[in-house]
Amino acid sequence: MRILVVSINAWDDTNSLGNTVSNFFGNWEETQFMNLYFRESAPSNEVCQKYFRVSDKMMLKSIFSAQKCGKYFEVEKKEKKMKNSAGGEKKLVSFLHRYNLSFIYRIMDFLWEKCSWQNENFKSAIKSFNPDIVFLFAKADAQYYHSVKYIKENTHAKIVLFAADDVYSVYKSKDDAYSKKLAGRFTRLMDMADKLYAISPAMCRYYGDIFGKRFNLLQKGCDKFSQVNAGTSEGIKMVYAGNLLYGRYDILCRISAAVEKAAGKIPVSFQIYSGDILSESELRALENSCTKFMGRRPYHEIEKIIAESDIVLHAESFEPDKIKEVKYSFSTKITDCLKSGSVLLVVGPCGIASVDYAKCIPGVCVIDDIKMIEDGITQLLEKKELLYDMATDTQKFAVENHHIDFVRKRIHKDFEGLLEKW
Repeated sequence: MRILVVSINAWDDTNSLGNTVSNFFGNWEETQFMNLYFRESAPSNEVCQKYFRVSDKMMLKSIFSAQKCGKYFEVEKKEKKMKNSAGGEKKLVSFLHRYNLSFIYRIMDFLWEKCSWQNENFKSAIKSFNPDIVFLFAKADAQYYHSVKYIKENTHAKIVLFAADDVYSVYKSKDDAYSKKLAGRFTRLMDMADKLYAISPAMCRYYGDIFGKRFNLLQKGCDKFSQVNAGTSEGIKMVYAGNLLYGRYDILCRISAAVEKAAGKIPVSFQIYSGDILSESELRALENSCTKFMGRRPYHEIEKIIAESDIVLHAESFEPDKIKEVKYSFSTKITDCLKSGSVLLVVGPCGIASVDYAKCIPGVCVIDDIKMIEDGITQLLEKKELLYDMATDTQKFAVENHHIDFVRKRIHKDFEGLLEKW
């Protein structure tokens, strides 16, 4: 089986997309993978060896020169990590996200839509790999849409879409021409799909009703379960690992202040790990005597860090506009937390899939009222002697309901079923 994974970022286990895809496809036998991606960043994983990269920079250069953009390359598994020279690009992307400079995205979308990047280099790479399955996250970026459209028209590949975030509602909530274009593209992507997955039961139902198609539930699997050690050390270590988008920065500032106020007789540390770039003023608002921003870390380090913590945090914003954006999403970080052997603390409003699901998991502490954040965190920190049993109950649930072997076998069976329909 030959599987082409299409993504904006490179298949890199240090980002959410990369470690999610590796979680789905790791240890598949008799399967070849290729990653078609659209950033300067370098890949880093132990699953995929073949890559085709077309970045904004490449595409813009090709407009003003005769140079054809796009580069095919291979990485041996033993190399694992390529030199990554995309630091400037990461800073620019973070800047655009933080200040919502949407006009830049509109300009780039217009240029990508011209499809000049679908040249001989691109076509040769697709033809040579000859994919059986194309797997991608369900988004309406021009690169995604026109890649799938070309492959659908020129190969026999089956298209598999995974809806991890409810981007369609975001598109439909705006009345401008660009958002309408994205919504139209998204609908056409759904029409081209041969198999559809969504990350939460709520999203499966919601998208199923909108598009009149069946969506299958797909969530990350748990592997390498860590030994439970929550509550066994002298102090309490609390960790958040994830992005600071969708209003999470603001709620983390509030949680940070609550932790500092609650810290009493027991030493408490709160560490925040994220690849998002913060200004000096943002750091000052976030950090205090208990809280420290630790920056980006590779995924394997994050696994170890949360396994050595007492409490791992998942947080969502209580702002109405942010709730709409993440309402049907199920954070992939939840799965990482479930296997960690630590107590999972979820702070966020009712009605969000991640928060509602967490309430059904034994041992998880959920604070769904913004007015109760301070009291809720104080009460949890005062339960140090109960943390071990809480974490044990959570991990038992994860073993029974989220084991990675079950997830991978189900995806493999689904893909084989698609290919049998030829």
